[in-house]
Amino acid sequence: MSSENMEREQLAELAPDEPIEGQVVLPGFESQEEQEAQEAFPWLKGDKTIRAMILDLFSADGDGGEHIGIAGASVSATLSEVVKTQPLKEILYPTDKLNAKIWRQAPDEEGRITLAIGTNNSNEDAVVRAEIVFDMLLSEAGLEVSAWRKFDPFDKLYYIVLASLYYAGNPTTSLSQQYKTMGHSTAPMGKIEGGEKSILERMNDSLTLFGTGRAYIDNEEEIGINKRTPRLKLDAPLLNFTRVSAYIDGAFTDAAIHINEEPILMRFARLRKQFTAIPPALLNSPVNKTPATLSIQDYLITRIARMKNPTNKAPRKILYQTVFERCGITDKKQRTRAKGYIERFLQYYKSEGHIGGFTKAEDGVIIRLPKQDTGPKKPVKRGKANA
Repeated sequence: MSSENMEREQLAELAPDEPIEGQVVLPGFESQEEQEAQEAFPWLKGDKTIRAMILDLFSADGDGGEHIGIAGASVSATLSEVVKTQPLKEILYPTDKLNAKIWRQAPDEEGRITLAIGTNNSNEDAVVRAEIVFDMLLSEAGLEVSAWRKFDPFDKLYYIVLASLYYAGNPTTSLSQQYKTMGHSTAPMGKIEGGEKSILERMNDSLTLFGTGRAYIDNEEEIGINKRTPRLKLDAPLLNFTRVSAYIDGAFTDAAIHINEEPILMRFARLRKQFTAIPPALLNSPVNKTPATLSIQDYLITRIARMKNPTNKAPRKILYQTVFERCGITDKKQRTRAKGYIERFLQYYKSEGHIGGFTKAEDGVIIRLPKQDTGPKKPVKRGKANA
C-alpha cells in the first residue's frame, strides 16, 4: 500500500461517523465540528445555509479536533462577508446648505465642483468652502475616460440611504436591499419612469460617480462669525466603499457593497447637527419615482424638517413657485403635474403621521404639523391639584 493511501486511511479513522474518544457532542448537534462552529459563532444559530457553509470550512481538512486552528483563518475571512442586517428604524436626512446645493451641481471640464456657501444671512463672510474632484477612469482599451456628470435627485437619495443603512449598523448591504429602502416597488431591473436605464443600472452609475470623487470641506472662514460652529476640515472619498460578494441574512449575493467609513457629506451634516430623522416608510410613497418627483420629495422633506425644528421659525407655507425653481420645473404642463404630485406626497405624509394635514392655497400649500411637533409644551405648574 502506498504511503499516500495509508495516510488517507489514517485520516478516515480519525473522522468516524461516531464521536471519537474525548469528544462530547451536545444534544441538537450532529457532530463535534458542528458544535464547535456554533460555539464559535453563536449569532448564526438557526441559519441553515450559513451553518452548512461554516461546517464545511470547519471540516475542510478532516483532521478531527486539530483542524480548528488551521481552518480558523479561512472561517474568519469568509465570515467577513457573512452578514445579518440590523433593522432600519430611521432615515437620517441632511438639512444643511451644503447638501442642499451640492447635489444640484455639475462638474466643470476638469471634473471639479467648487462651492462657497454662505451660512449666515446677516454676514456674507461666513462661508463654507467645498470641492469635489473626480478622477478619470481607464477604459477597456486602456484610455482615460471621464465618468463624471451632473448630480441628480436619484444620486442624493441613494447616498442618503446608503449612509442611513451604515448608521444603522449595516455597512454591507445588497443592491436589492438598497433599492427597496429607496422606496422602489418595481423589480430592480425595471426602468425608472422617464429613463432608459434600469434601477440597478442607475445605482451602478451612481456608485461609479461616488467612487471616483473626493471631497474637501473647510469652514475656517465661518467659525469666527458663527461662534457655536465646530471647526471642520474634512478630506475623504465621496463614498469609500468596496464591491463584495456576501451571504446577507442567509442568502448569497454577488451584488453587494461594503461601506468602509462614514460618508463625508453626511458626516459634515452630522457634526453640525443639521439633519432630520424620518421613518423609512416615508420614502415608500405611491408617487412614481422620476427625477422630477424625487426632487419634489427632497424639497418637501427638508422644508417640513425645518418647520418641525423648534429653534427655526420656518414659515408653514410652501410656495409652488419656490418648488418649481428649486426642482427645475419650467414647462407649464409639468408645473400643473407638479402641483398634483405635491398634494399626493402631502396626503401620504399625513396618512403616515408625518404632518397633521395641509391646506391648499392659490399660490401654494400651508402645512399643519402634528400636535407633538408644534413646539415645546408649556411646563406644568406643580402645586395643589385642580378640583
